[in-house]
Amino acid sequence: MTALGGLATAARSTLPAPSAQGAAVLALLGGVGVWGFALLWLALAAALTVRAFRAGLPFAPTWWSFIFPLGACVTGTAALAARTGSQLFIWPAVALYVLLAAAWAVVACRSLRHAAGHLSGPAARS
Repeated sequence: MTALGGLATAARSTLPAPSAQGAAVLALLGGVGVWGFALLWLALAAALTVRAFRAGLPFAPTWWSFIFPLGACVTGTAALAARTGSQLFIWPAVALYVLLAAAWAVVACRSLRHAAGHLSGPAARS
């Protein structure tokens, strides 16, 4: 979504008008299609993660793997919001950004705590 939006923006100054308009249409239609799949991914990932938390999911550095796709959802939704000006994309972009910031903060804090535990663990055992 982000790349399609960026290419459509760049096309305005580099391609002839009909091609630039085609790129804008492709960015909008392709972006909306990808956005739908991204929201499906987000719902599935959230459901599976909640289920795993309830089962006692321990912290692991692999929790960082949630940050990139969530960030891609944020930038893609923001690109669609900028392209359309629609509230349908503006408010989800804001909500996803808040979710991304919260997820980043949680994973960063847990990572620091995990690292501190590993740094003090071997020294305490010696």
